[in-house]
Amino acid sequence: AQYFVKQGVCAAISLHTGDYCIMNGIASHQKGGGTIAMNGILGKNKGRNFVACCRPCVKGFYEKNGFKENGRRPRFYTNPEETAIIMTKEF
Repeated sequence: AQYFVKQGVCAAISLHTGDYCIMNGIASHQKGGGTIAMNGILGKNKGRNFVACCRPCVKGFYEKNGFKENGRRPRFYTNPEETAIIMTKEF
């Protein structure tokens, strides 16, 4: 696992195997913190291809950071029930 933390601002975690990295979470406490966390975790995994599942409300964030939609998984999230969007970024 790789971690990126900017104390009091944001954090990100990823899990990796071989050439692939799974974005496992991004948390931010201020505007722009998500982008800082994304850049930090991408930097720690240079050369790896990324996969992330996200809710529809944050799809634009991933697209802004170079990810493309690669599929959907209905009813992946609960409370509320939502489809997961599978996003990928290849290097």
